[in-house]
Amino acid sequence: MAKEKVKKTLEILMNLQEIDSKLAELEVSKVYYPKLLEQLRGEVEQLESELANTGQSITNLKKDIGLKELALKESKEKLASSQQRLLNVKSNKEYDAVQREIRAFEEKIAQLEEELLRLMDDLDNTEKKAEELSGKLSEVKDTNKTSIEDIEEKFATIEEKQAKIQSERDKLSSQVDKRIISTYERIREGMQGHAVVRVIARACGGCFQALPPQQVQEIRRLENISFCEACGRILVWDDELSS
Repeated sequence: MAKEKVKKTLEILMNLQEIDSKLAELEVSKVYYPKLLEQLRGEVEQLESELANTGQSITNLKKDIGLKELALKESKEKLASSQQRLLNVKSNKEYDAVQREIRAFEEKIAQLEEELLRLMDDLDNTEKKAEELSGKLSEVKDTNKTSIEDIEEKFATIEEKQAKIQSERDKLSSQVDKRIISTYERIREGMQGHAVVRVIARACGGCFQALPPQQVQEIRRLENISFCEACGRILVWDDELSS
């Protein structure tokens, strides 16, 4: 194969490899973008759900506080009534009974006041949590909205980009012998997309196996398409890297 033809073939193969990498990235994006969109929307939905649950907790706490306050008011009224009755008892037996009522109401009042304090403390903490969640939700909505719009725009143009790049690839590959293209594609498939590598310090840039001196000279002189004996990749000389 003539030197100029070898040089052109290698240049085309390297361009093809770059194009194939772009096509592979677009294929990955077709799977990755929907998952990313789901994740971004899920973050907003989760915060909305947490905020809604927190709001419901606030409603329930306020309801419980209202009931406890009502029960406390009734107990205090009953205590006052018992204390008034104590002034008018006519026997020791009745006195002892009223005293027991008073102690029971006092204990109940103390318990209700303790429960009210706990509920009010819970309400205060839950309202603070709701405020924090609301701020975080607003922030995440703004941030994710921009990201979602950007990803949706990119996702919508993937097919168009693929078609354009594929057309460019077809034009390039048509300029190379079909057998070489077939060999390139076979190597690329077996080497995770890296079929063509530069020689680095007289070694294969793919597997880093040292190359025989004679092969190094053949690659340098562009006598033919050269392959690494260790990994099978197509080798390209680069004056800056290869020497």
